[in-house]
Amino acid sequence: TQGCLYYVDLSDDQSKSYKWEVNQYLPFRVRFGQSMTIVGNDIVFFGGVDDNQVYQNDLWVYSLENNKGSSNDKWGFILTSISERAFHAAVDAGNGNLLIYGGMSENGILGDLRLISLKRSEER
Repeated sequence: TQGCLYYVDLSDDQSKSYKWEVNQYLPFRVRFGQSMTIVGNDIVFFGGVDDNQVYQNDLWVYSLENNKGSSNDKWGFILTSISERAFHAAVDAGNGNLLIYGGMSENGILGDLRLISLKRSEER
Protein backbone atom coordinates (compact mmCIF):
# COMPACT_ATOMS: atom_id res chain seq x y z
CA THR A 1 0.00 0.00 0.00
CA GLN A 2 1.30 3.43 -0.90
CA GLY A 3 0.73 6.67 1.01
CA CYS A 4 0.29 10.19 -0.31
CA LEU A 5 1.84 13.54 0.45
CA TYR A 6 -0.89 16.18 0.53
CA TYR A 7 -0.60 19.90 -0.05
CA VAL A 8 -2.75 22.96 0.63
CA ASP A 9 -1.87 26.54 -0.25
CA LEU A 10 -2.67 28.80 2.72
CA SER A 11 -1.14 31.92 1.18
CA ASP A 12 -4.26 32.84 -0.79
CA ASP A 13 -7.26 34.87 0.34
CA GLN A 14 -8.29 33.76 3.84
CA SER A 15 -12.00 33.97 2.98
CA LYS A 16 -11.99 31.06 0.54
CA SER A 17 -12.25 27.43 1.55
CA TYR A 18 -9.11 25.35 1.26
CA LYS A 19 -8.83 22.01 -0.46
CA TRP A 20 -6.13 19.45 0.27
CA GLU A 21 -4.71 17.95 -2.91
CA VAL A 22 -2.42 14.97 -3.50
CA ASN A 23 1.01 16.42 -4.24
CA GLN A 24 2.72 13.06 -4.82
CA TYR A 25 2.81 9.45 -3.74
CA LEU A 26 5.31 8.45 -1.07
CA PRO A 27 8.20 6.23 -2.25
CA PHE A 28 7.77 3.85 0.70
CA ARG A 29 4.99 1.64 2.07
CA VAL A 30 2.51 3.07 4.56
CA ARG A 31 3.53 2.51 8.16
CA PHE A 32 3.12 3.46 11.79
CA GLY A 33 5.59 3.89 14.65
CA GLN A 34 8.14 5.62 12.42
CA SER A 35 10.01 8.80 13.28
CA MET A 36 9.77 11.98 11.25
CA THR A 37 12.45 14.52 12.12
CA ILE A 38 13.51 17.85 10.63
CA VAL A 39 17.29 17.86 10.14
CA GLY A 40 18.51 21.13 8.63
CA ASN A 41 16.46 21.65 5.45
CA ASP A 42 15.32 18.02 5.26
CA ILE A 43 12.53 15.91 6.71
CA VAL A 44 13.85 12.46 7.64
CA PHE A 45 11.57 9.41 7.86
CA PHE A 46 13.02 6.33 9.60
CA GLY A 47 11.77 2.86 10.48
CA GLY A 48 8.29 1.90 11.62
CA VAL A 49 6.03 -1.07 10.99
CA ASP A 50 4.40 -1.45 7.57
CA ASP A 51 0.88 -2.63 6.75
CA ASN A 52 2.12 -6.26 6.70
CA GLN A 53 3.38 -5.91 10.31
CA VAL A 54 7.02 -5.96 9.11
CA TYR A 55 9.50 -3.78 11.04
CA GLN A 56 11.51 -1.42 8.82
CA ASN A 57 14.99 0.19 8.95
CA ASP A 58 14.81 2.29 5.80
CA LEU A 59 15.69 5.97 5.95
CA TRP A 60 14.10 8.45 3.53
CA VAL A 61 15.06 12.11 3.21
CA TYR A 62 12.70 14.73 1.76
CA SER A 63 14.39 18.01 0.79
CA LEU A 64 12.59 21.21 1.77
CA GLU A 65 15.26 23.28 0.03
CA ASN A 66 14.65 22.47 -3.63
CA ASN A 67 11.34 24.01 -4.71
CA LYS A 68 12.00 23.52 -8.42
CA GLY A 69 11.54 20.44 -10.56
CA SER A 70 9.55 17.32 -9.88
CA SER A 71 8.56 16.61 -6.30
CA ASN A 72 9.99 13.11 -6.81
CA ASP A 73 13.42 14.74 -7.20
CA LYS A 74 13.18 15.81 -3.56
CA TRP A 75 13.38 12.26 -2.18
CA GLY A 76 16.61 10.51 -1.23
CA PHE A 77 17.24 7.08 0.28
CA ILE A 78 20.01 6.12 2.71
CA LEU A 79 20.75 2.45 3.28
CA THR A 80 21.47 1.66 6.95
CA SER A 81 22.51 -1.45 8.83
CA ILE A 82 20.65 -0.32 11.94
CA SER A 83 18.28 -3.04 13.09
CA GLU A 84 14.63 -2.75 12.11
CA ARG A 85 12.57 -0.82 14.66
CA ALA A 86 9.50 1.22 15.47
CA PHE A 87 8.46 3.54 18.31
CA HIS A 88 12.01 4.87 18.69
CA ALA A 89 13.14 8.43 19.42
CA ALA A 90 14.96 10.50 16.79
CA VAL A 91 16.37 14.04 17.02
CA ASP A 92 18.47 16.45 14.97
CA ALA A 93 21.96 16.11 16.49
CA GLY A 94 23.35 19.08 14.52
CA ASN A 95 25.74 19.22 11.56
CA GLY A 96 23.48 17.05 9.39
CA ASN A 97 23.33 14.19 11.90
CA LEU A 98 20.31 12.19 13.05
CA LEU A 99 20.42 10.56 16.50
CA ILE A 100 18.19 7.50 17.02
CA TYR A 101 17.57 5.83 20.37
CA GLY A 102 15.87 2.58 21.28
CA GLY A 103 12.45 1.54 20.11
CA MET A 104 10.90 -1.84 19.61
CA SER A 105 11.69 -4.70 17.23
CA GLU A 106 10.29 -8.16 16.59
CA ASN A 107 12.66 -9.33 19.37
CA GLY A 108 11.57 -6.84 22.01
CA ILE A 109 12.71 -3.51 23.41
CA LEU A 110 15.92 -1.92 22.05
CA GLY A 111 18.33 0.23 24.07
CA ASP A 112 20.96 1.22 21.50
CA LEU A 113 21.97 4.73 20.45
CA ARG A 114 22.84 5.38 16.78
CA LEU A 115 24.16 8.46 14.98
CA ILE A 116 23.62 8.76 11.23
CA SER A 117 25.44 11.37 9.15
CA LEU A 118 23.01 12.45 6.43
CA LYS A 119 25.73 14.46 4.70
CA ARG A 120 28.07 11.48 4.35
CA SER A 121 25.34 8.83 4.29
CA GLU A 122 26.99 6.80 7.01
CA GLU A 123 26.13 5.59 10.49
CA ARG A 124 28.17 5.41 13.68
